[in-house]
Amino acid sequence: MHDGGSEVSNSFESANASYLFVVGNERQHSLSLEFAEASTRRDVVFGPSGRQSCLAHETAT
Repeated sequence: MHDGGSEVSNSFESANASYLFVVGNERQHSLSLEFAEASTRRDVVFGPSGRQSCLAHETAT
C-alpha cells in the first residue's frame, strides 16, 4: 500500500545508474540500463556511462 508521502523512484532516470546507448536492428536509437540490456539484436554504440553522457552521444549522432 502506498503511503502517499514517499516518492516513487524510477531507476531508468537515476543519475547513478549505468546506461548504454544502443542501436536496434532497424537503426532505432535507444537508451538502456546496462543491467537490463540482454538483447542480441541491438548493438552498443556508447557506454556504459552516465545517463547524461549517453544522451549527449545520442544528440551528437
